[in-house]
Amino acid sequence: MAMCWVQLGTVLGILGISQGVGSSGVGSSNFRLSSPLSLDMIVINTWNFAEANKRGWEVLSDGGTALDAVEEGCTVCEELQCDGTVGFGGSPDEDGETTLDAMIMNGNTLDVGAIGCLRNIKPVMRVAK
Repeated sequence: MAMCWVQLGTVLGILGISQGVGSSGVGSSNFRLSSPLSLDMIVINTWNFAEANKRGWEVLSDGGTALDAVEEGCTVCEELQCDGTVGFGGSPDEDGETTLDAMIMNGNTLDVGAIGCLRNIKPVMRVAK
């Protein structure tokens, strides 16, 4: 594996796999892209958040970085409030407020961005990056 990034609550990763074999297509939850480095790129997600995977794949297909793809994919899930637990529609804390956390990591450099307990800010993954 060449790289992987993570957001707390939603795990969306871009993996570079040498000589990987598999199908591609927007109809599946995993998308592959052949890169100039002879690696297959795959967008994976812990949950069945196909729209997040689709957006990540679009960023990669347009020449964006894997880190940008993860940011965009997670932001889509935050906006759509995937399964009611992600983003501003998530579960409230003991005071009845929804606070948001996010973390993103560049697997090549091990640079990490993270935030916690944000209120009144919806795109928390953008803040973490």
